[in-house]
Amino acid sequence: MDPGSLRDVLLVEAFEELDHEGTLLAHEERRRASRRARAVLGAAQPSWEPPGNGAPAAATPAARSEVEERFLVERARLLREGLARDLPGSSRLLSLTAAPAPPAWLVFGVTALLGLGADRLEMSQRLNLLSFSLLALLAWNLVAYPLRVAVSVACRIGLPRPAGLERVGVWLALQRPWATWRHRAGGLSAAIHGRFLESWGRVAAPLVGARMRCLLDLGAAGLALGLLGGIYLRGLVFEYRAGWESTFLDAEQVHVLLSVLLAPGAWLLGRGVPEPALLDAMGGPDAGVPAAEWIHLFAATTLALAIVPRLGLAAWSAHRARLLGASLCLERDAFPSLARALATDRGRGVRVDLESYSYGLSDEAEAGLRAMLAEVFGGRAELGELERVPYGGDTGGRRSGSRVIVFNAGQCPEREVHGVHLAEALAAAAPGERLLVVVDESVLRLRCGGGGAERLAERRRVWEEVLGERGIEALYCELSERGGSDVFAAARAAMWPAPVAEASG
Repeated sequence: MDPGSLRDVLLVEAFEELDHEGTLLAHEERRRASRRARAVLGAAQPSWEPPGNGAPAAATPAARSEVEERFLVERARLLREGLARDLPGSSRLLSLTAAPAPPAWLVFGVTALLGLGADRLEMSQRLNLLSFSLLALLAWNLVAYPLRVAVSVACRIGLPRPAGLERVGVWLALQRPWATWRHRAGGLSAAIHGRFLESWGRVAAPLVGARMRCLLDLGAAGLALGLLGGIYLRGLVFEYRAGWESTFLDAEQVHVLLSVLLAPGAWLLGRGVPEPALLDAMGGPDAGVPAAEWIHLFAATTLALAIVPRLGLAAWSAHRARLLGASLCLERDAFPSLARALATDRGRGVRVDLESYSYGLSDEAEAGLRAMLAEVFGGRAELGELERVPYGGDTGGRRSGSRVIVFNAGQCPEREVHGVHLAEALAAAAPGERLLVVVDESVLRLRCGGGGAERLAERRRVWEEVLGERGIEALYCELSERGGSDVFAAARAAMWPAPVAEASG
């Protein structure tokens, strides 16, 4: 997915996730965008559904994912156009996140100017061979390249890449001026903007890291070029003499140091660093020789170590950033509202049997259960009639599809009754079928009133203990209340034998 489409999808996701009441993005607008997106893509009868009940043959997972992605992109585009019309601030937010880093030419130019004035030669017209700016620049690059190679090798053998640059880049993106305004503003709109920025930063972290590496390499090359340019410009109008001074180093040690750091320049120019005897004669505040040859030696070394390689690395990072920008991946299961948006076109050929164990659901609770299951299994799934199983009753033999069992949290679970019933349900499940256990807390919460949080938590721990013995996680919710994305995500995660996201991969 390209960055522009991904930003549209994540912005709409933030609205749908937080604007539950449809205050800023009306529910009818969302439904209308879904219908129009299906019409545009010709997806009124999706071709990726599993066979059965007259449905077409299933497509490959890759083809299905592509169709779903195109639907999400088209739907987000339609909704984003409405948001741009009704909420101009959303367009500004998108445009700002489109360029979370300064332009490359600006970074290169600013660092070159910094280098131009970083190592101003002394008024005595003396070039100190142990100049901190020059030696630190060369030493920095000599250390940086082996580290870059080590990280690349580690990534190739399967170790995770250090995420320091990605974290810095994302932090900078989230702390830009519009993010500061967001923190001050407060309210629903600010919360939506905050979620969008955080989601974008998380998904685009590899892209941000590649861009940061490109800018750092350009900055290093610009700093080195500016430093050399400053020396040569001053050398046109002043005669500089080269020498050195040190409190701790003698001529022999200075020779070893310069021979290592200036080796690339000496190889390019075809001459080595002068012997210790000559260096010894150059030491002291009043000694020195014409500096031109030394300036050329430093320049050749800097070109070989700090300019050409850095420009090459910057070009490689820019190329990688372009590749990442053209193929950003969106983990749809990490965003419940996106999975819910796709629910309408999923589920053909899926049958789900419903039962409540020793529990009579109210009309509101059953409606809430069916609405949630339509999102989890798909809007086209066949949800059977709700069967009430009496206390101590059996499963009724092997079922024809997946199964949902609803328990009442107001009942204290018993291993010899509820546990046995679950064991029979697991034994009756056919390969590929799913089981979802729902513990409805509606009655218990009503019975406890506003001060029953501790009792609810204690009862949930008892249910977890009994269900855990069978290797099952339950969905704890109030079916009489329409669940949001948290309930939806919890239902997908509680599926037996594996969460929906893992099983569908």
